[in-house]
Amino acid sequence: MIISNGHLGIVYQSCNFRFTGRGTRRTHTLLPDGTVLTARSRAKLTSREPEPGAAGVESRLVALGAPPRTAGESPAQWLPRALEQLGARPVPHPGNFRYVLAVGRTRAERSRTVIALKAVPYPKNIA
Repeated sequence: MIISNGHLGIVYQSCNFRFTGRGTRRTHTLLPDGTVLTARSRAKLTSREPEPGAAGVESRLVALGAPPRTAGESPAQWLPRALEQLGARPVPHPGNFRYVLAVGRTRAERSRTVIALKAVPYPKNIA
């Protein structure tokens, strides 16, 4: 299975955006169809608050082959069992590339914009 590494942000580089490194490292849950179960989707299932998207997340996992919830089983109890049954696996993600641009209507306003993140060299394709 091929998993896309994303893109280097060549358009951002050509428009002189400042490259400030990577965002937060995370661990994604890779599902058997190659899609990712996001942290937000997990939260919809495991939170105790009624969440309108929880049913959609649950039905998506069942459609992939997860067992249906048993009577009295909470979504938070069901999720680990469902992911194990599916063969979902954790995949470390190094964080997305982060580009920033000074904002302002005029050149003077943009030059006064303070960007707290230090600029680092642009990432290049090493293939």
